[in-house]
Amino acid sequence: MNSLVSIGIPTCNRPETLGLALSDCVNQSYRNIEIIVSDGCICCAEIEKTVKEFAKSDNRIKFFKQDKRITVLENFKFVLNQAKGEYFYWLADDDRLDKYFIEKMLEVFYKNPECVLAYSEPYLFNKEGWESKEVLHSKIETHGLTKLQALRCILRNQNLNNEAYGLYKTKAISSYYFPKFFGEDNARLIHIGLEGEIFKGEPGLVKIRLGGDGSSNETIIEASGLRRSYFNLYFGYIAQAVGFLRFLWKSNKLKVYEKVVCIFLIVERIAFVRLYRKSILNDFYKFLRKVARRVKIKLLALKSNINSTPKKIRKFSFDSIDLLRIWYKFKRNVRKGDIEISLTKNLLIVSLEGMNYFMPTIWGILTTGLKYYGYNVFTLSLRKSRLNNRYYRIFNIKLIFWEDILKNGVSIFSNAISDLEAAMTDCKSYLDFYNFNFNGFQLGKFGISTYCRNYFFGDIDLSDNDAKEKLKEYIKSTYLHFLCATKFLQDYGIDKAFFTELNTDSYGGVYKACLDSGVDIIKWASSNRDDSFFLQHINKNFNSVHHASISPYTWEKIKDKDFLEWQEKELQSFFEKRYKGEWKIFARNYKNTQLLEADEVRSKLGLADSDKVAIIYSHILYDNLYFYGTDLFLNYNEWLVETVRTACDNKKVKWFIKIHPSNIWRRETESNEYLETVLLSEHFSKLPDHIKIIGPDTPISPLSWMKTADFGVTVRGTVGLEMACMGKPVITAGTGRYEGMGFTLDSKSREEYHQRLLNLPTDAELTKEQMLLARKYMFALYMGKNFDLFSIETTSGTGKHEVVHYNDLLFLPSDLIKNLHPKDWEDVKRLAEWIENIEESDYFKWELFR
Repeated sequence: MNSLVSIGIPTCNRPETLGLALSDCVNQSYRNIEIIVSDGCICCAEIEKTVKEFAKSDNRIKFFKQDKRITVLENFKFVLNQAKGEYFYWLADDDRLDKYFIEKMLEVFYKNPECVLAYSEPYLFNKEGWESKEVLHSKIETHGLTKLQALRCILRNQNLNNEAYGLYKTKAISSYYFPKFFGEDNARLIHIGLEGEIFKGEPGLVKIRLGGDGSSNETIIEASGLRRSYFNLYFGYIAQAVGFLRFLWKSNKLKVYEKVVCIFLIVERIAFVRLYRKSILNDFYKFLRKVARRVKIKLLALKSNINSTPKKIRKFSFDSIDLLRIWYKFKRNVRKGDIEISLTKNLLIVSLEGMNYFMPTIWGILTTGLKYYGYNVFTLSLRKSRLNNRYYRIFNIKLIFWEDILKNGVSIFSNAISDLEAAMTDCKSYLDFYNFNFNGFQLGKFGISTYCRNYFFGDIDLSDNDAKEKLKEYIKSTYLHFLCATKFLQDYGIDKAFFTELNTDSYGGVYKACLDSGVDIIKWASSNRDDSFFLQHINKNFNSVHHASISPYTWEKIKDKDFLEWQEKELQSFFEKRYKGEWKIFARNYKNTQLLEADEVRSKLGLADSDKVAIIYSHILYDNLYFYGTDLFLNYNEWLVETVRTACDNKKVKWFIKIHPSNIWRRETESNEYLETVLLSEHFSKLPDHIKIIGPDTPISPLSWMKTADFGVTVRGTVGLEMACMGKPVITAGTGRYEGMGFTLDSKSREEYHQRLLNLPTDAELTKEQMLLARKYMFALYMGKNFDLFSIETTSGTGKHEVVHYNDLLFLPSDLIKNLHPKDWEDVKRLAEWIENIEESDYFKWELFR
């Protein structure tokens, strides 16, 4: 016999695995086949390219590209409807077939005329390369059974439903109407069991891939085109049982009494089959956890509202007093200009979500002077930022509200956003989003960075459909902001823009628009001192660098200069001030700590003199991902886990994992546990004895820890520079800061990085020349690069008893400027000169290196 066999492949966004599946089809030993491929996702060009490449040499392949996106279920139905063969087989685009599969299954049909489905028990495999050694055994075989016995056999023994991926008689499966309910593929076997008999063929002729995209409740709902109801989300197996009942009740193959018996069979399946009972209980527990979380959030919100009313009144009062203090000092100390102003350049202050209200004061005072250098100053702000807007009005800065621009942009750029949505359908995994680039814009990284920063996670669990949808919303929002900002910059003719944030929330889109439009971006960042900041010019040729770094332009000019005795004394004085509380904004990182000598720390830790100590300095796991150079690892989460994993294998060193001290004052998560400890507990049941965790609340000063350590490990933390200044070797895992300057141990690959860690305590030394280079870099950064405030004095805000955040400080117009014209303020003159010199990436005091 030479019957035609139809193979239907419903595919979506998996061109790599589709190519393997097609290869298995065209190489079948049984040649009389047709191969029907339907692309249900419409937007993956690689799918069409892959299929057409095979079709060039094999005319048995038919390709259908859908006009619009369809569900997986609709795609399964479509390929079946196109089948012309006497027999039909569904092949998932990520599964594999033995070359004799069709031939062997047809033999079952030829020997058993009553057979309507023949299947092969499969091997299992995953994308990481694992493969099961034994086939997945199945007890489903209905030869010689009555209808009810066949149904009982199917209902009690369904597992992964691999039997549904067998060879069907087309006539028997064509009458199946694809009911829409949770776990519909279970109904296929029930349908075919009522049409005839199910047989097992030779085992091991199929390989089914695990860990695909359709295993969670969320993805099953999406694939089937179901409503995202609580019933489907949290009671999927109950929903499935209800679906079975409806399906069987409609069947014309069963008598009424048989349908009644089916009710008992389904109840038996739920109550007595361990697999289904366990799944239902797991779903129920998941639902209870969801409810508990919702209740907890509501109660916390209620408690917060009750407790926060007096706090809100107090805060409003203190903010109002501070506003009056600034207004009074500004009116009293700032002279009205008597020089005619010609405004020829447009300067934009970007002041959107989360803008700390100390910055409007600093920018307001400084731009009062910059106006006399020809700058027309605008602020891009939000209507809801009422306090910030009051500050800008004190300094007579024109306000432009971003919400108004966005409102118009939604309709103008709707088609562009639709194109973006279509392109995003290809994104399934973390890596897909990480690499997602749309029209030259790395939107995936911007979206992930924003999500992690806003939700305080080190990465994203994309099996959570809510998280995936939220990530997509962030990406769409970033792109809309980019499009709106591009038009806005052109309309207003913006020349320069002040930023603090660049890469998250609305800032990401505006920043990218400025970058692409050639606007001179001036990044302001903390220098960890109360009275100075780091300033950088950012453009297409100089970006993705840490603010606390020296640009290649600056370093090239000073690296060969002598490091003089007075500079060494200044640096030593800086270290002492830094760790003795001179600057309140930095002192928050080591509150309630003691400065101890290294031998005292070793004694407290029970370390022998011969013990070598390496400290892994953890970063804030969710903060500013992806935009300070490149990393050896996907994110700080992966870096920390893999670094600790390697440390577990090196017992020649005593390892300490130091959690970032700013975890204490940030207080951004509700949990009492730190993200780092939670992350490590998820990956390590117990850390070995040679590895210890140092909490952010350690009573030992950070300086003492650095003195105690023999080696440091970081991605790009400040500690790497500080330890190098002490002559301590530091192993880095990322770029964008001080790597490559000659005083750190940098790796080009993960393998090289891991080997460095394994080699400790050997192969890691720092020469005196390298230490001197590090000290010169440190001096250049913290003495040369900092922009000192002259026209502004710093004090504590009203009602603030300690400095935890910058907003606890109050920046006032200084008494030193009373008799000076704004154009002649020292900091304004320096700023006006530097912002015109775009070649100088860093604001820098060149006189310190003459």
